[in-house]
Amino acid sequence: MESRPSMYGFADDYHWRDGIGSRERRPRMVNSHWDDVVEDSSFGTHEFMALCELLGAEPYVSGNVGSGSVREMSEWIEYLTRGDDSPMAALRRANGRDEPWRVPFWGLGNEAWGCGGNLRVEQFASLARQYATYVRDHGDNTVYRIAAGANGDDYHWTETLLRSFDDLAAPDSRAWPFQAVSLHYYTMTRGWSAKGAATGREPAGITEHPRGLAVELPAHAYLTVALDLA
Repeated sequence: MESRPSMYGFADDYHWRDGIGSRERRPRMVNSHWDDVVEDSSFGTHEFMALCELLGAEPYVSGNVGSGSVREMSEWIEYLTRGDDSPMAALRRANGRDEPWRVPFWGLGNEAWGCGGNLRVEQFASLARQYATYVRDHGDNTVYRIAAGANGDDYHWTETLLRSFDDLAAPDSRAWPFQAVSLHYYTMTRGWSAKGAATGREPAGITEHPRGLAVELPAHAYLTVALDLA
């Protein structure tokens, strides 16, 4: 089971340091991607990881490429997964978590062709290689780095990303500098503008079916698939 926060375009506006430490002191921010609401940052890194532990789920963290920095992303993975007395590990302990977490999946931005930066694929391919280099494996935590893939059938985006890998034919080599590409495909029954509010996104209903259960999805249903290249 895998769990990822429902951020989507919000991931590339999100700065992880806003979501750690005392909740009362966390800064607020505007979520312009979902209803233009003000977020209070009360559900941050520790809360998300605690939820994953309660669910028995493997976390997928989506880092900020659109408005963040290489250093910011590098320090986040260190904060989450390093176990010694490094600066970020010490900061995590100061915020109440002694042991590092295991984070197997790491997204390099999200929807980079749209709300994740409106980047051209040639721009993003270079950024994905750069950011992935600094999403390091700390201790025994091995990270599966996932670059933001195409929107629907944008084959040029997919081909350009695949060509940006190092030699995939080299013997006994791991795909580098990232190991997978996420593919985005969205289904809307009433068009993109009618996708609904940021909250209350539960299935419209579950009905009996001769071969099991049928789930009626809301108008704004979506599907994200990761293509394994390792």
